[in-house]
Amino acid sequence: RTGSSVLSLYAHHMGVTAVQADDWKIVSGGGEGLVCVWEMRIGVKLWEMHNRHPVRHIRFSSSSSLVTANIPDEKSPRGACITDDDLTAHRRYNTLELLLFC
Repeated sequence: RTGSSVLSLYAHHMGVTAVQADDWKIVSGGGEGLVCVWEMRIGVKLWEMHNRHPVRHIRFSSSSSLVTANIPDEKSPRGACITDDDLTAHRRYNTLELLLFC
């Protein structure tokens, strides 16, 4: 580990707000609502899409599902994290937007 950058990817003009990676791809989300899927080994963008909301949380699975979310929170305008076992929080956030691609 040298502390130097291994790979630089440029796409989000309002900053990267969420990222997840596996062995060969990186999925990044930005404040402008852009979601990008990158091929990590050669550093190219495979595809991108625009959400109607800033991307605060992003998850993908090996079954090719991708979920993005922005969860408004009165105390924290940048979003909040909701766990599966917090059903009262799910009901409270009635403006939750999710995009699912299968």
